[in-house]
Amino acid sequence: MRIEAAQFLGRGVVYRRAVRGVLGLLLLAATACTPADRQGCPSDVRDFGNTEAAAGKLPSLPAPQCRLSEAEAALYAEGRAAGQAQYCSGRRGFQLGLDGREASLDCGSDPAAAFSRGLEVGTQLRTQLAAREALIREATQAEARASNSGLSEAEREAARDAANRLRLDARSHENEIEALRGIAAVEKWR
Repeated sequence: MRIEAAQFLGRGVVYRRAVRGVLGLLLLAATACTPADRQGCPSDVRDFGNTEAAAGKLPSLPAPQCRLSEAEAALYAEGRAAGQAQYCSGRRGFQLGLDGREASLDCGSDPAAAFSRGLEVGTQLRTQLAAREALIREATQAEARASNSGLSEAEREAARDAANRLRLDARSHENEIEALRGIAAVEKWR
């Protein structure tokens, strides 16, 4: 029996050493790989993707300083999809059109989509406002010419008529502007 107990105790020591060795290697592998691969990565890739897309930024992950696992890549894509849905709203399209800017993300080209409609209305409003302002400037210049005492009465009358026509054209643009502003108000884009 003594021999059997010694053999058993010897196997236990070998077994414990093997388990310690395997656990040590696993711990070393986990700590050695993680910091280098994760150093440039955001802590929450889904939230990062959402914030990035909602701001209209192009995808920045995966990047050389941040390698994503398949699960993280899926979370990042999910976050980007949610952020892109926020970015591609009718309100954003309207504001971009009004400012004369292009969309930085692809929001689709379906004319019935809210973003496309907002972009179209905003662009038309910006165009109408610019046209109206140009007509008002021209009318003001024509009125200044009409008040010039160095011109003949016929020339001053022609300048007054031109100013009146320009103001009338500016009023027709005003009607379009109000209609477009009404669309923006109904859609709650402003």
